Amino acid sequence: IGFVSDHMEVIQDLDTVASQVAQDFKLAFRRASTVGSNSRFPQMVASLVAERIDPTSQPLSIGTAPPLPDFCPKDCCPRSR
Repeated sequence: IGFVSDHMEVIQDLDTVASQVAQDFKLAFRRASTVGSNSRFPQMVASLVAERIDPTSQPLSIGTAPPLPDFCPKDCCPRSR
């Protein structure tokens, strides 16, 4: 989870610095909104915490793919050459 609300650091880093870099390189720039005061965000965080507290709970996932593990097993991602 990155920035969850707009504050001076977000405004400076994204709205000022990143947008200027994009402009310098003639790249399109659009910034995603932060979650701010959306009530679904703390509910999502609470659900994630509850999943980890209860070892019998089934983690939720979006779509048809199963949820990914919290920790990547050793050697799960072979280095490309």
